[in-house]
Amino acid sequence: MRDHQERFQLALTFSQLGAWEMDSATGMIECTDQYKANLGLGETSVLTEQRLFDEIVHPDDRVRLRDAINQALAGHDHFEVDYRVGWASGSIRWILVRGVGRYLPDGELTSIIVLRSTSPCARRPNWSSGKSPHRRNAHASIASGLQWRWTISSPP
Repeated sequence: MRDHQERFQLALTFSQLGAWEMDSATGMIECTDQYKANLGLGETSVLTEQRLFDEIVHPDDRVRLRDAINQALAGHDHFEVDYRVGWASGSIRWILVRGVGRYLPDGELTSIIVLRSTSPCARRPNWSSGKSPHRRNAHASIASGLQWRWTISSPP
């Protein structure tokens, strides 16, 4: 198992993919150093759901990001959504993320996997739609190998 985890971390680092997991009970987000760098954060920065949605995600993208995630989770589907982040330097970067929930047989969401699938860009790229069966199967394969828990809630 340790060897598998080390290979997984190496693959994430080499591919410059970022990943994160949020504890639904606390809102604390654990993420790879690469993902923190993509958000313009240092390796020792603490990330929470509130900080991500209230400070880091561009205000014009917050509702769209939450809606895309919640709609996908409600339909037991994967999501693919882009959003902007503001770095301390004042620059804005676009990030594309993909995620998929894992469910119990009764339909209850138990976990979700979130990966940043592209390098941050200064301009909004022309991302592909992500709705092809091939991509859907890739997300399902990723989900079967990892166990991450996450629930997104709207602010009160």
